[in-house]
Amino acid sequence: MSQLTISLLGTVQVLRDGQPVTGQAYAKVLGLLAYLAVEADRPHARASLALLLWPEQTDEKARHSLRQALSTLRRVLNDHVAPEPILLITRESVQFREGGDRLLDVRQLMTLLEACDRHEHQRMEACPPCAQRLHVALGLYRGDFLEGFAVDDSTGFEDWTTIWRERLRQRVIDASFTLAAWHESRGALDGANNALSRLLEIDPWNERAHRALMEVLWKRGKRGDAIAQYERCRSILDEELGVEPEQETVALLERITSQDSPPLDASSPALKPNQMQRLPSPPARLVGRARELEEIADLSPIARAGS
Repeated sequence: MSQLTISLLGTVQVLRDGQPVTGQAYAKVLGLLAYLAVEADRPHARASLALLLWPEQTDEKARHSLRQALSTLRRVLNDHVAPEPILLITRESVQFREGGDRLLDVRQLMTLLEACDRHEHQRMEACPPCAQRLHVALGLYRGDFLEGFAVDDSTGFEDWTTIWRERLRQRVIDASFTLAAWHESRGALDGANNALSRLLEIDPWNERAHRALMEVLWKRGKRGDAIAQYERCRSILDEELGVEPEQETVALLERITSQDSPPLDASSPALKPNQMQRLPSPPARLVGRARELEEIADLSPIARAGS
């Protein structure tokens, strides 16, 4: 059975049996595939898809553009010769059909995080099964959702992308803190160090992560590295945001510089249980909602500038 892999976290990749899918998949074709794959839980009205990707065109022309994009997408996916097509297309709607031979990294990541949400445990950061799920989920996150990808003249698609990008990003950040706390609670400071360092690659302006990493480095006996981490934090905040570190961060630096080693209570976690947050709920779907898509377009900077 042929395996289709769609990777939307980081640079967009579409692979069949490990090989890049060939074909004239221009941006709006890939955008259509991304939207249908992520929002695969229901069929989408053709009118809504046309509005999403070709909002500047007349209804008739937008529907024609959608027909052309669907034809190209079917060729790219070899769907026209597949015994069980991936795309279920009718005169009124289109739906991406999920199956065991179709892997979507966004769906895999969300399934793992939602399993943590549902799992019965007192504290997620003390739960071995959830720690394993978080480890696998974070390994799927190659970068932000549709990183570097854009389609022209479609504020609706842009805003849909932004909604998913920010919510997935926040879930990954929260999951990273939880996994770091798991490692720290077991005395695995190297693991906590790695989780926080990876988090800062994703979100370099996260001052809480900088503080946690400073404290973990200090506990590992790397006092100089902890001080250097503060300097990186200060530099990033200054260059990118034009702000100084918070007083809590400065106070931690003062404790580190004034003591050669952590105090006797250094076994207390850098990430306290009351700091841990339950992973936020999954993104609300924008599936087949023509009115909502129109409202999003009205709120976009381009629409406001023209009003």
